[in-house]
Amino acid sequence: MLDPEQIEHVLADPSLKSFEFVPELKLRDVLAALRDDVGRSPAWRRKRGYGLERLVYEALSREHVQVRPPTPARRGDQLDGAFVLDGRSAICECKWEAKPISSTKLTQFQAKVDRRLVGTIGVFISASGYAEDSHTYLERGHQLNTVLADLDDLTWAFSSEGSFSMMLRGKIQRAAWDGVVYWRDPEIQRALDNARQGRGVIVVTQGPRDEWLLQLFVRAMGEVLGKVFDVPVLAAYGVYQANALANAIAAEVPDGTKVVAVVDGDGASAEDVVAFWQEQSPGVDVIVAEPTIESWFDSGAVLEIAAARQLYSLIFAGEPGAQIRSDLLRRLQQEHAR
Repeated sequence: MLDPEQIEHVLADPSLKSFEFVPELKLRDVLAALRDDVGRSPAWRRKRGYGLERLVYEALSREHVQVRPPTPARRGDQLDGAFVLDGRSAICECKWEAKPISSTKLTQFQAKVDRRLVGTIGVFISASGYAEDSHTYLERGHQLNTVLADLDDLTWAFSSEGSFSMMLRGKIQRAAWDGVVYWRDPEIQRALDNARQGRGVIVVTQGPRDEWLLQLFVRAMGEVLGKVFDVPVLAAYGVYQANALANAIAAEVPDGTKVVAVVDGDGASAEDVVAFWQEQSPGVDVIVAEPTIESWFDSGAVLEIAAARQLYSLIFAGEPGAQIRSDLLRRLQQEHAR
């Protein structure tokens, strides 16, 4: 752990501009100190992005990766770092903002990557995650040359089990093999481990809010049936990324495990969406929520909605039928928001 003097230094200057890293200093402890923002000023919080840059630079340096420190904007594109990993050049952007990163900022970073030599990889690290609309950057029409990471990835990378290089290699490999640019390894690996232990369903959806709503749906079914169901729900940020993630998971789960994609119609007919998924993902069950998953929460009797009833039958096969009412879902929403 950090000693009290080191903690005070990090908390006093989250930019870490004058902070001296010593070999005994655990990067995970510095990250934990930066995350502890209770009672801190907006100015303090804004400086954490610089601290994140320093952490990434220190992690790569400790792992003997050829790395270049941040480049000021006055020298061209401002870069939060650049490095060479396994012979591949990469540039890095680190953000620690109050809100999740939008597609606009991802697009701006994509432009920086595109201005580099062909083959350069972009690594975007956001401590605040990614917004619902970030999927517009991830959708078809963009060359995939950028991978995304978040605080969960950094927590694992700075743990005794992982390393920053291992985290990056895993993301680059998944982007190359499966086209998934936001491979959330700890969460996805837990879902795959569950499947290998004989737990039969993994749900993939398009965005973080749908992920949250479907988790509440599963919890509500558990309350109605008097059981606890461990059903992983994974957000992929966009239709095509959901398709890529579902295919990647379906290729690794054992026989008997269902991979279910629950997606919004987004203006397309249910028939067209199902036809797309059947062509692209023959090993995945697809459920089209019309008009949206959120509309389930406005229904007096949720299982009267065909898509919700279909999801129920796939997840809770063999369980007696039980109706979910909207008041239960609303209560769970309120509890979760506290």
